[in-house]
Amino acid sequence: MYQTNIDSFLNEVALMLTLYTLVFISFHFSIIGGVSIIVGLYLVIWARYNEEQRAPMDGCLDPLIVDNPRSPKTQESSFI
Repeated sequence: MYQTNIDSFLNEVALMLTLYTLVFISFHFSIIGGVSIIVGLYLVIWARYNEEQRAPMDGCLDPLIVDNPRSPKTQESSFI
């Protein structure tokens, strides 16, 4: 009789510790995840701004393809 009471008590304690640990860890990981997303977004925006500031000096963002005017399409087409 004492063994079943002790066993049920220990099972309940283990379940409560497991639930507490899961809630505690998931809460902190959600905070860490949110902060890392915000920091990552800031770094991307900062890098883009920094690249745009350096571009006129370096000339590295010159377009590779010069925009040529398109020739008008003729009425001849194989898909009529």
